[in-house]
Amino acid sequence: MKVPQKIIEILAASDFPSHYKEEFEEFFHSIEKEKKRRDFIIERLSEDKKITQNFLNKTVQDLEGKNHELSKILAEKQAVNDKLIAINQELEEFAFIISHDLQEPLRTILNFADLLRNTRNDDLDRETLVWLDFIFQSSIRMSNQIRAILEYSRIGKSGEKEWVDCNHLIQDVVSDLSSAIRDKKAEIHVHTLPKVYGNPSKLYSLFQNLLINALKYSKRNIPPQIWIEYKTKGEYYLFTITDNGIGIKAEHHERIFVIFQRLHRLEDLEGSGIGLSRCKKIVEVHSGKIWVESVPGEGSTFHFTLPTKYVNE
Repeated sequence: MKVPQKIIEILAASDFPSHYKEEFEEFFHSIEKEKKRRDFIIERLSEDKKITQNFLNKTVQDLEGKNHELSKILAEKQAVNDKLIAINQELEEFAFIISHDLQEPLRTILNFADLLRNTRNDDLDRETLVWLDFIFQSSIRMSNQIRAILEYSRIGKSGEKEWVDCNHLIQDVVSDLSSAIRDKKAEIHVHTLPKVYGNPSKLYSLFQNLLINALKYSKRNIPPQIWIEYKTKGEYYLFTITDNGIGIKAEHHERIFVIFQRLHRLEDLEGSGIGLSRCKKIVEVHSGKIWVESVPGEGSTFHFTLPTKYVNE
């Protein structure tokens, strides 16, 4: 870069040494180089800005597309949830109507069977009395099954939730089952348990059914030993109820949680066949899971999870 003529004239008028001209030429040359470097950087930054802007525009478009898809999915999910709520309400109403309509004829059968047995007892032979007893007992069992269906249908219905101290809950359950525990000479070993957020009556029913199950399926002439423990697994408490009972075959580990599925004859062990299915539904209502590990002849361990924190359903 040449030194501007005006600068040369000033240097000549001021009697500056001639070598200053060369220095000024170098100075202006460096300025020109810096200018070119700056222009190059500005050009690159402009290109980068365009690339970045295009990328951001594309990202925004992609996000808008994803948001649209997500909104569509959420709307579909809400529609499914609304449909499920409506179906559940219909099923509950159906269960109530069926239970009411079936209980009426059962009450009639029970009343007439009881009337015959009490008023015509002397006129009836032994075989007829046995038949009447069969009718009476079967009607009672049927009535209990109908009530169980109605109770099962109501488990999923939202109920008030609160923080529940499982230690106090187990104390109440053990106290209420004290007669059965005493008759079986059972020992209940309870470790310190946590507080969970849930419906107190449903959680009570959960622990009660599992304890009743452990007492019912104990070994003959061997006092039941039952352990109730828990440990924390991430965002869930893992509860375990272990017994030394008769155990369950592996092929039945899932079947036992299906409503009205029985593994034993009614004459061997009484029950409605709904207890464990009730437990499963209660645990699922509280956002948990339940399963069993068992070996025939060595006892069973029922596992179930409950959230450690408040769950807003």
